[in-house]
Amino acid sequence: MFEKRWISKKKKTEYEHIDGVPDFITELLAGRGVEGEEAVMSFLYPTVDRLTDPFLLPDMDRAVERILAACDNEEHITIFGDYDADGITSTAVLYHFFKNYLGADVDYYIPNRLTEGYGLSESAIDTIENRGTSLIVTVDCGIACIDEIKYAMQKDIDVVVTDHHKCGDILPDCSAAVNPMRPDSRFPFEALAGCGVAFKLVEAIAVMIGLGEEVLEYLPIVAVGTIGDSMPLVSENRIIASNGLKMLGGTSWMGLSALLGSISKAKSFDVEISASSVMFNVVPRLNAAGRMGDAECALQLLLCEDFDEATLLAEELGKKNAERQKVEQAIVEEALKAENLKTRENDSIVVSLGYEWHHGVIGIVAAKLSEKYSKPAIVLSCCIDECTDGIISARGSARSVPGFNLYAALSENADLLMRFGGHEMAAGLTIEVDKISEFIQGVNRYAERNEIEQTVVQSYEIDAVLAPNMITLENAEAVAMLEPFGQGNPCPVFCTSGFNDVYASKVGDGGKHLKLRLIYENDGARYGADGISFNDGNYYAIAAGIENCSCLYHMEINEWQGKRAPSLKITDIIDSYYPTDETYYNSYSVGEEYYTGTCFTVDHKELAAYFKVLKSFGERFGFSDLFRARKILKDNGYDFSWFMLRRGLDVFIELGFLIKTSGGIYEFNKDSQNRSLEDSAVYRELKRS
Repeated sequence: MFEKRWISKKKKTEYEHIDGVPDFITELLAGRGVEGEEAVMSFLYPTVDRLTDPFLLPDMDRAVERILAACDNEEHITIFGDYDADGITSTAVLYHFFKNYLGADVDYYIPNRLTEGYGLSESAIDTIENRGTSLIVTVDCGIACIDEIKYAMQKDIDVVVTDHHKCGDILPDCSAAVNPMRPDSRFPFEALAGCGVAFKLVEAIAVMIGLGEEVLEYLPIVAVGTIGDSMPLVSENRIIASNGLKMLGGTSWMGLSALLGSISKAKSFDVEISASSVMFNVVPRLNAAGRMGDAECALQLLLCEDFDEATLLAEELGKKNAERQKVEQAIVEEALKAENLKTRENDSIVVSLGYEWHHGVIGIVAAKLSEKYSKPAIVLSCCIDECTDGIISARGSARSVPGFNLYAALSENADLLMRFGGHEMAAGLTIEVDKISEFIQGVNRYAERNEIEQTVVQSYEIDAVLAPNMITLENAEAVAMLEPFGQGNPCPVFCTSGFNDVYASKVGDGGKHLKLRLIYENDGARYGADGISFNDGNYYAIAAGIENCSCLYHMEINEWQGKRAPSLKITDIIDSYYPTDETYYNSYSVGEEYYTGTCFTVDHKELAAYFKVLKSFGERFGFSDLFRARKILKDNGYDFSWFMLRRGLDVFIELGFLIKTSGGIYEFNKDSQNRSLEDSAVYRELKRS
C-alpha cells in the first residue's frame, strides 16, 4: 500500500448504450478496444460457436491433407514439441487426437532443455529417423528452423510446422507451415498460443473426417497452455480459456484432476478454478519438469488414464517445482549482487551475468529482476568449459515490460549476438561475454531513439470510477462476466471516493491481513462495503485512524452460508477525496492527458519541510515516527499523503541522505554530500507527474 500513484486517463465521452449491460461495463470495454454491440456481446458471451474457421490459417489445408495421407499410408508420425507448458499441452493434444481419433502410428519427441535447447536439431532428427518416422509435426516451434527442416527433408522426412512465433523473412521449405503470424495469414487473430494452433489443426482435421463437438474435450488442456504462455485472453483465446476453465473443474482428464488435487492437498484448501490459479499453481508445476531438465513427466501426466498413476506423477511434479523454487531463489540472490550486475542505474535495461547458473530457471529470474527494476532484464549464464577458441559465450533469457519491444531491441543489435529469438515481451539469446557492454549501449540507443522512458514510480491505472451506491451484487455479477482475467484482459481496477467512515481490523494468521468496513452516508442514505487488503495487516494503525477515504479495488462476489454479496479486494487507500470530475470521470481513452491528483506529486518546498521534520527526530527514526511527522507537517500547512511520505523517503535514500537499516530503522548518513533533488530519478518522475 501507499507505494503507487493513481492514474485516471482522460474520459472517453462516446460509447454505445447496450440494453442489459451496465454503462460502466460498456465504457470500460470501449477503453479496451471492444466497441459496438456485436463486439461487446461476443466478449461477454464467448461461446464455442464463435470459434473461428481453422482453414483461415495459412497452409492448414496442406497440413490436414499430409497428415491424413500419413494415416492412410500407415506412416510413422512423430510430434516434435517444446519443454514448456505451451509445448507440453500442444504435444498432448495432438498425440491424443492422432492416436485415439485417427488411429495413427504416432509418438512424440520433447527435447531436453539443458542439453538440447529449444527447437529442432540435427541430432534430434537423427534419433527420430531411427524410429522409422516419415512425418514430423512440430508444435510451438519450427518456424525458424530453416536448416534443420532442410536436413530432415534430405532424409526423406516430411515436416508439417505448427507454430505461433514470429516468422523470419524466409519460411521453411516444408509440407506446410501453419502459423497465424505469417504475413499472408487470413486468420483474424495473431496471438494464438502454440497449443491454440495445435487445437485449430485438430478442429480442421475433425471437419474433414466428420467429427463435431468431440474436439471440445481438449479445451481444458488448451486453456492451461494458453494461460501458461501469457497469451492475451481476448478474441479466440478468450473463447478457449473461458470454456476450458469451465470444463476444468469436472474434467475427464485424469492428469489435470490429479494435479488439481495435489495442489489443493499441498495448500490445505480447495484451489479455485480461475486463470490466475492456473497461472500460479498449475503452470509452474508443468513447467518445472522441463526447467529441471526432462519434461517427460509432465507430458505423461496429461496423457495418463490411471488416477493412481496420475497422482504419483502429480506429486513428482510438486517435488520438481519445490526444487525449482529453491534453485531460483539462490540465483535471484546471486543475480542482484553488484559484481554480477553489468548495467548501471541509468541504463535502459538490466543485465546480470553469472557462471553455471541453471538455464532452466534463469527466465523466471529475469522476470523477477524486470519486476524489481521496472525495465527489461536479461539474465545470462556462461560456462568456462564451453570456451571455444578463447571466446567465452553466455546463454540467457530476457523479459520485458509493457512499452518496450524486446524483440525489436535485440534485432537492432543482432550483429552483437550469436543467436536470439522470441517476441516483444520475452526472448532467449546467446552472446560473447566481451560484447555485453557494447550490447547494453546498443539497447540504450534503441530506447533513446524510440523515446522509451524508464518508469521509476509504478502506478495503478483506474478503469472506472464508481459511486459508493454502485457497489452492488448486480454490478459485481456484471464484472464477473469479464472473466477470465489475465494477459490482455486484466482484472478491472475501480476507484470510489467519498467514504466518510472506516472500520479496520486485523484478520488471518496472526493478523496478517487488513479487513475494512467502508461506510458512505449522505442525506440519510447509508451504503456499506466490506473489503480486504491481503498481507497489509501492518497498516492497521494507519487505516484505523482514517475518517474519510478513497480506495482502489477489484470488485468480486463473496459467498458465505448461502448468501452472496459484493466484496472489495482492496489494493490501495488514501485518506482524502480523490478528485474526479466530469472531465476525468470514468476515464479510458488512449490520449496523452492524465490526471494523478496532488496527493501523488511532490515539490522542492514540501520535501525540504519533510526533511527538516525528520531531522528533528535525531540521528535515526522508525516507520512509526511517520505518524508524528505527518501531524507536524499538517499543522504547518503541508497536506502530506502516505504516498508522499513513503516516496519522500525513497528520494532521500536515493540521494544518500538516509540509510535504511535492517529492522525498518532509518539513519541519517553523516557522510552524505550536498546534492540536488533533480539527481533523484524518483523525484524527477513525481515532479513531472
